[in-house]
Amino acid sequence: MMPLAQLRLVGAGVLVVLVGFGLWYLYHSGYEAGKNEVQTEWYAEREHIAEQQKAALIAYADKLKQAEEQHDQDQVTIDDLHDAADRVRIHLPACPGNAVSGANSGGAAGLLPNRVDQLFAEFQTRVGGLIRRCDQLNIDAIRANGG
Repeated sequence: MMPLAQLRLVGAGVLVVLVGFGLWYLYHSGYEAGKNEVQTEWYAEREHIAEQQKAALIAYADKLKQAEEQHDQDQVTIDDLHDAADRVRIHLPACPGNAVSGANSGGAAGLLPNRVDQLFAEFQTRVGGLIRRCDQLNIDAIRANGG
């Protein structure tokens, strides 16, 4: 009986080893599958977050661009109002021979001939335009330099 008991003992040992290996294999393969699934979800979430951040940055850049454009429009309006307020209108009696009947709606002082007044008004308008253009070029240069 001894050999039969030993045979049963060896068989039971082999059975325990096989059951243990089977359980380990099932656990290990499930673990690997779960690990791969978690990694896939993690990578997908990471890509989703990156896309959201990219969209947020694009929206922020668009808002900055719109704000710059609005600032430029506001600056043009401010410059126009400043130019209009800056023009000094002097009302002195007209020179003899150069008198204009009625109120002078053009803002001419009447100290010089009408042609000189007209040329000075054109000069003033052109200078104002050049100053506005210089201001805009300065703003563009500051933006281009990143400052």
